[in-house]
Amino acid sequence: MRRQTVAVVVLAGCLTSCAAVVRDDLPGAGDAGAGDGGRRDGAGCVSECRGKPCGAGDGCGGVCEPVEGCTCSPTCTGKPCGADDGCGGTCQNGSGCECSSSCDGKLCEVDDGCGHTCEPGSGCCAPACSGRLCGMDNGCGGVCAAGSGCCTPVCTGRVCGQGDGCGGTCVAGTGCCPPICAGRICGQGDGCGGVCAAGSGCCTPDCVGKTCGDSDGCGGNCAAASGCCTPSCGGQECGTSDGCGGTCVAGSGCCTPTCAGKTCGAGDGCGGTCAAGSGCCTPDCAGKACGASDGCGGTCTFTGCCADADCQAPLGYCYVASHSCVGCLVNAHCPDATPHCDPGIYRCTATCGAPADCRATACQTCASGQCQSTCAGGHACNGAGTCVCPGGQHECGSLCIADGTCCSDADCGGVMVCGAPGGTCACRTSPGRQTVYRLAAANGDHMLSLSPSEGTGGGYSLEGPAFYDYASPCSWGLVPFFRVSNSSSGEHFYTASQAERDGLVAAGWNNEGDIGCIAGADIGCGVVILHRLYQPGRMHLFTVSEAEVSTLVAAGWVEEGPAGWVWPGQ
Repeated sequence: MRRQTVAVVVLAGCLTSCAAVVRDDLPGAGDAGAGDGGRRDGAGCVSECRGKPCGAGDGCGGVCEPVEGCTCSPTCTGKPCGADDGCGGTCQNGSGCECSSSCDGKLCEVDDGCGHTCEPGSGCCAPACSGRLCGMDNGCGGVCAAGSGCCTPVCTGRVCGQGDGCGGTCVAGTGCCPPICAGRICGQGDGCGGVCAAGSGCCTPDCVGKTCGDSDGCGGNCAAASGCCTPSCGGQECGTSDGCGGTCVAGSGCCTPTCAGKTCGAGDGCGGTCAAGSGCCTPDCAGKACGASDGCGGTCTFTGCCADADCQAPLGYCYVASHSCVGCLVNAHCPDATPHCDPGIYRCTATCGAPADCRATACQTCASGQCQSTCAGGHACNGAGTCVCPGGQHECGSLCIADGTCCSDADCGGVMVCGAPGGTCACRTSPGRQTVYRLAAANGDHMLSLSPSEGTGGGYSLEGPAFYDYASPCSWGLVPFFRVSNSSSGEHFYTASQAERDGLVAAGWNNEGDIGCIAGADIGCGVVILHRLYQPGRMHLFTVSEAEVSTLVAAGWVEEGPAGWVWPGQ
């Protein structure tokens, strides 16, 4: 039976006492020491290692081990690096152990195993890439890479056959450009930024002594400046020399003379003249009358003319007595400005010796040796002896006035009038317009009246001039502006519509006639819109003021559109 001490705490008032009770009936009794790191041997000795250095005696004839709570101090001095440090670890370089460095077989500049760098002469291998091609062996079992001093061949953009920059030559497949001159003309580009020269397989054109346009021997054609001769046949007669040892033939631009059927002496169509023997016909008019056939398809004429058709204006008439073209033969041939055909020179003039010398005696007379018109009002005398308005003018009574101008008010219309014949239409200024006043009553009615005092004795007050119109009866396209009133509501209403007025009168409204004439549309001459507004459930109001319209609409009034167009001033 093993013993185990059990602590029993007995509380009695304020005193606490503890007694160690030894029990032999519990397992493990006698195995444990006085604490961690303590142990009991078979003779009853309790070992103690806490706070002691590891390796010291444990008090029971043994040695303190790290697992027994002793203080462990690694010791590597004199030991080979890699040995046990006495605390369950391994001696590392720098802990006092003896390190054995080695560079054999290693690359120079790497660690020698003891924290140092392998230097040349320590048995390490130094790579050598300087002067070698990148990618070659570096002498240490590795490969020369960029940055190691090796040389990288560059052929891209170079001409094949040139150096690669590393002592080699650029060949096909390395990115170089192969010059191609075979089949090309010497002097052209070789496709690699160079020029094809003799000996590179190119072809040298030869045009000397050849005709321009011939083959140059290299698949091209001889052109000007290549030493060839340019044939010239333009304007020359076919069959003549082309200037290059050849002959101008049809299709080369030469001209083939044609005289067959032509009159001898006429042009041959090539800058020459048809001569006897060229197939031309020689006219014969000897003893023949003027107009007879000349035997060559023509008509016998004199050196002058035989008919008016042989002449051209202004000498458009043939005086057959002398076979010469003249300006006139009779007065009827002459224009209005020079109506007299002078029989001495057969020319049209304005001079005369008697009225009979003037072309249109009905409206011309001879005065002071000149043919003069007897027409008045801007009219001109025509060839028929009638006074007419010249071109661009029209009749206005006894006057001729320019087209686009007015002759009377009828040419203007509406309130426009013609200021004077030959003038332009303008807005009417007479008679003057009349003033229409607006008066207001306490019940909200607004009355329009030609009198500023109407209704003032019945509760109306004058607001001032409302607008201006023309007095009735209406003319010039203006319409009456009717006034009606409602006896029950005391409202006055106005309209330019006769149908609307009649409908209200039929409904019991009073017809009060009109208050003048207004325009039913925008006719210009300064008219403005007379607005008609309605206050729902109450009355109407009429105004030319845009500001008043905006204010009333904002207050809930309804704008019903134009009542007509009136004038804001006289």
